[in-house]
Amino acid sequence: MNIIDGLGNEAYQIIQLVLSDGSVAVLELKYRPMTQRWNLDVVHDTFPAGAVRGIGLSAHPNLLRQWRNVIPFGLACVTNTGVDPFSIEDFATQRAVLYLLQGADVRTIETDVFGAAA
Repeated sequence: MNIIDGLGNEAYQIIQLVLSDGSVAVLELKYRPMTQRWNLDVVHDTFPAGAVRGIGLSAHPNLLRQWRNVIPFGLACVTNTGVDPFSIEDFATQRAVLYLLQGADVRTIETDVFGAAA
Protein backbone atom coordinates (compact mmCIF):
# COMPACT_ATOMS: atom_id res chain seq x y z
CA MET A 1 0.00 0.00 0.00
CA ASN A 2 1.57 3.26 -1.15
CA ILE A 3 0.36 6.76 -0.39
CA ILE A 4 -0.43 8.79 -3.50
CA ASP A 5 1.58 11.97 -3.00
CA GLY A 6 1.23 15.33 -4.67
CA LEU A 7 -2.52 15.86 -4.38
CA GLY A 8 -3.42 19.49 -3.82
CA ASN A 9 -6.44 21.75 -3.67
CA GLU A 10 -6.92 22.15 -7.42
CA ALA A 11 -10.41 21.27 -8.66
CA TYR A 12 -8.96 19.14 -11.49
CA GLN A 13 -5.92 16.94 -11.00
CA ILE A 14 -4.32 14.20 -13.08
CA ILE A 15 -2.03 11.63 -11.50
CA GLN A 16 -0.14 8.87 -13.28
CA LEU A 17 0.63 5.79 -11.23
CA VAL A 18 3.18 3.17 -12.23
CA LEU A 19 1.89 -0.21 -11.07
CA SER A 20 3.96 -3.18 -9.94
CA ASP A 21 3.51 -4.86 -13.34
CA GLY A 22 5.00 -1.78 -15.05
CA SER A 23 1.71 -0.57 -16.53
CA VAL A 24 0.38 2.92 -15.89
CA ALA A 25 -2.96 3.90 -14.40
CA VAL A 26 -4.17 7.47 -14.81
CA LEU A 27 -6.35 9.05 -12.13
CA GLU A 28 -8.39 12.15 -12.88
CA LEU A 29 -9.76 13.80 -9.74
CA LYS A 30 -12.49 16.40 -10.13
CA TYR A 31 -13.96 18.51 -7.39
CA ARG A 32 -17.63 19.47 -7.78
CA PRO A 33 -18.27 22.53 -5.59
CA MET A 34 -22.07 22.52 -6.05
CA THR A 35 -22.31 19.07 -4.47
CA GLN A 36 -19.14 19.34 -2.34
CA ARG A 37 -17.93 16.07 -3.77
CA TRP A 38 -14.79 14.65 -5.33
CA ASN A 39 -15.23 12.40 -8.38
CA LEU A 40 -12.67 10.06 -9.84
CA ASP A 41 -12.01 8.68 -13.31
CA VAL A 42 -9.55 5.78 -13.60
CA VAL A 43 -7.95 4.88 -16.92
CA HIS A 44 -6.15 1.54 -17.31
CA ASP A 45 -6.03 -0.87 -20.22
CA THR A 46 -7.37 -3.80 -18.17
CA PHE A 47 -10.77 -2.16 -17.66
CA PRO A 48 -13.27 -3.60 -20.16
CA ALA A 49 -13.96 -0.13 -21.59
CA GLY A 50 -10.43 1.16 -20.89
CA ALA A 51 -11.68 3.40 -18.07
CA VAL A 52 -14.14 3.78 -15.26
CA ARG A 53 -15.61 7.24 -14.90
CA GLY A 54 -17.55 9.13 -12.25
CA ILE A 55 -16.62 7.23 -9.11
CA GLY A 56 -17.69 9.29 -6.10
CA LEU A 57 -14.80 9.39 -3.65
CA SER A 58 -15.70 8.05 -0.25
CA ALA A 59 -13.79 6.76 2.73
CA HIS A 60 -13.44 3.14 1.66
CA PRO A 61 -10.81 0.38 1.85
CA ASN A 62 -10.98 -0.28 -1.91
CA LEU A 63 -12.89 2.11 -4.16
CA LEU A 64 -12.28 -0.24 -7.08
CA ARG A 65 -13.47 -3.37 -5.28
CA GLN A 66 -16.04 -4.39 -7.88
CA TRP A 67 -13.21 -4.75 -10.42
CA ARG A 68 -10.86 -6.66 -8.09
CA ASN A 69 -10.89 -9.72 -10.36
CA VAL A 70 -10.31 -7.63 -13.50
CA ILE A 71 -7.60 -5.08 -12.64
CA PRO A 72 -4.26 -5.65 -10.86
CA PHE A 73 -4.65 -2.79 -8.33
CA GLY A 74 -7.05 -0.94 -6.07
CA LEU A 75 -7.45 2.46 -4.45
CA ALA A 76 -8.15 3.16 -0.80
CA CYS A 77 -9.39 6.47 0.56
CA VAL A 78 -8.80 7.10 4.24
CA THR A 79 -9.93 10.18 6.16
CA ASN A 80 -8.88 11.17 9.65
CA THR A 81 -12.51 11.78 10.63
CA GLY A 82 -14.17 8.83 8.91
CA VAL A 83 -16.24 11.32 6.89
CA ASP A 84 -16.08 11.18 3.08
CA PRO A 85 -13.95 13.82 1.32
CA PHE A 86 -16.14 16.91 0.80
CA SER A 87 -13.83 19.92 0.77
CA ILE A 88 -11.50 21.05 -2.00
CA GLU A 89 -8.85 21.27 0.75
CA ASP A 90 -9.19 17.65 1.94
CA PHE A 91 -6.19 16.25 0.06
CA ALA A 92 -4.01 19.35 0.49
CA THR A 93 -4.50 19.25 4.27
CA GLN A 94 -4.33 15.43 4.30
CA ARG A 95 -7.71 15.11 5.98
CA ALA A 96 -8.21 12.60 3.16
CA VAL A 97 -5.44 10.40 1.78
CA LEU A 98 -5.49 8.13 -1.27
CA TYR A 99 -3.49 4.90 -1.32
CA LEU A 100 -2.52 2.74 -4.28
CA LEU A 101 -3.18 -0.91 -3.49
CA GLN A 102 -1.12 -3.54 -5.26
CA GLY A 103 -2.52 -7.03 -5.87
CA ALA A 104 -1.38 -8.41 -2.50
CA ASP A 105 -2.91 -5.40 -0.73
CA VAL A 106 -6.24 -5.99 -2.48
CA ARG A 107 -6.24 -9.66 -1.40
CA THR A 108 -5.40 -8.71 2.19
CA ILE A 109 -8.24 -6.20 2.34
CA GLU A 110 -10.61 -8.78 0.87
CA THR A 111 -9.83 -11.28 3.62
CA ASP A 112 -9.18 -8.96 6.58
CA VAL A 113 -11.81 -6.27 5.98
CA PHE A 114 -14.52 -7.97 3.92
CA GLY A 115 -14.05 -11.52 5.27
CA ALA A 116 -13.80 -13.07 1.81
CA ALA A 117 -12.25 -16.50 1.45
CA ALA A 118 -8.60 -16.41 0.46
